[in-house]
Amino acid sequence: MSIKEKYIEVELMDGTPTGRFRCKIKNRNIVVLKIPRVDIDKSKDIKELSYSGIYFLLGKSDENNENSIYIGQAVNRKNGEGILYRLNEHKKDYKKDFWTEAIIVTSPNNSLGLTELSFLENKYYNIAIESKRYDVTNLNAPNPGNFSPSVENQLLEYIDYSMLIIGVLGYKVFTPLVKSESVGQIDQFSESYDKSLLYINKKGRITKKEYEARGKMTSEGFVVLEGSQIDLHPAKNFQNLKSAKTKRENAKMEDNILRENILFNTPSGAAEFVIGSSANGWDEWKDKAGKKLKEIEDIKITNSKENTSQLTNNKSDNIDEITFSVNEPENKDELVLYIKGTGRKSRKEYMATCKKKGNAFLVLKNSQIDLDTTDSLSSKIIKKRNEVKISENGVLMEDVEFTSASTSAKFVIGSNVNGKDYWKDKTGRTLNEIERSKK
Repeated sequence: MSIKEKYIEVELMDGTPTGRFRCKIKNRNIVVLKIPRVDIDKSKDIKELSYSGIYFLLGKSDENNENSIYIGQAVNRKNGEGILYRLNEHKKDYKKDFWTEAIIVTSPNNSLGLTELSFLENKYYNIAIESKRYDVTNLNAPNPGNFSPSVENQLLEYIDYSMLIIGVLGYKVFTPLVKSESVGQIDQFSESYDKSLLYINKKGRITKKEYEARGKMTSEGFVVLEGSQIDLHPAKNFQNLKSAKTKRENAKMEDNILRENILFNTPSGAAEFVIGSSANGWDEWKDKAGKKLKEIEDIKITNSKENTSQLTNNKSDNIDEITFSVNEPENKDELVLYIKGTGRKSRKEYMATCKKKGNAFLVLKNSQIDLDTTDSLSSKIIKKRNEVKISENGVLMEDVEFTSASTSAKFVIGSNVNGKDYWKDKTGRTLNEIERSKK
């Protein structure tokens, strides 16, 4: 089913983002509940928990810290017991003590029967196994049964919508790392197979035999694809690349061939995993024509700017002009300053905003910083970066105060710089120029 724009109604039953949720899609016969394990006891009054439905127990295994899931079904009984009864049974089962959250999928009119539940549980089980995101703890799945094509299509649509809501809630248990049509063994790829594929072709460090790895950018990062080959003889500096080293130790491989898709935060991390040494993934990963990932991204940025310019120059009455601004401080002693730059490795543009008051420099929440640092960056700045809240994309999640222009600029840029040359006002004047003009 092709799902385009959809509106999901989310009710925060406890008024908090960590509490119980009730989710619906307008005009769809589906309700999805999210209930923390600790809140099961206070959920007796939730009417849907007396219904029949499918439930998912989610958490992390103590043995390997991997995401784990158990998929089950509950049938509404004559005594009124349904999903809640099964959840309480699982709370007492020490063999399934990994779970901290329960997701429940049911219908608002309690219309799911035993045969429909068996079909749904079977499909959820198989999709979770195929996605390879979670360790599915079920020993087996029920028989899906037989339905007419029309009924089966309705149930498959029901599954699609429920997985959409579950994904929005932050659980990617049913979401594969890459679309299935992009995955295959090395000899199954062709030039026209997937234009978004990227390659590393090299000779082994010791064997001198050619090997090829394939990967692609996704919304989550960079995925090295199943069937890729890697150099099994890493360089000496590989011992310092803890993330790539750990990924290798845990990867499923036969000889030097990868037998699963592996997700990395950056192209560089993926390249280091493949090559076995420190590497700049933006230079190592190339398309079929030999164009570097860095060059591909630069072209996209250029095209995006051209498209934006065309939209600006061809305004129509039905397009509203949107402007973004930072409120200037009412206090004249305060000064709003900016740093704009391009990521050292990512090649993506970033911008940080700072308020200067006296000798204090407050780098504001939602500022962007370059996550890649130089070797010369002081340990003090690195420690500061590790202490504050920064998203995976380099977005600052809180205000951070510094005592000088340079320490704040070093924090943003990730390199030793003179902050008075890098912080600028909205007209482009550097802080040095501003201070000189006041003398």
